[in-house]
Amino acid sequence: MSATHYLLSVTYATKPTNKLCDDIYNDLKSKDRTLVKASDIEKLKESIIHVVDTYNSIHKRCKPVKVYWFDMEREEELPRFHLSLNGLTFMHVKVIGVKEVTL
Repeated sequence: MSATHYLLSVTYATKPTNKLCDDIYNDLKSKDRTLVKASDIEKLKESIIHVVDTYNSIHKRCKPVKVYWFDMEREEELPRFHLSLNGLTFMHVKVIGVKEVTL
């Protein structure tokens, strides 16, 4: 099944351990429930990577955060991507495929 849109979902967070994690969390949380066209999924991923890279350059004394994307696509389900930051779970970010959108 192919998705027509993707929904950015920030669903869980523990207390950030430093200012870098706090800034990344607040920025991504502000984008929670953002809906993008399927054709713009790579732009969304690149924008999240850019956010993390920007905060890494601002907070140079903190250990840099790395972005890892996991494709959780299954044949019977709509596409789904999970984001991991350094493999840590201080926040859960999912990009979920949506078949139809009614506005």
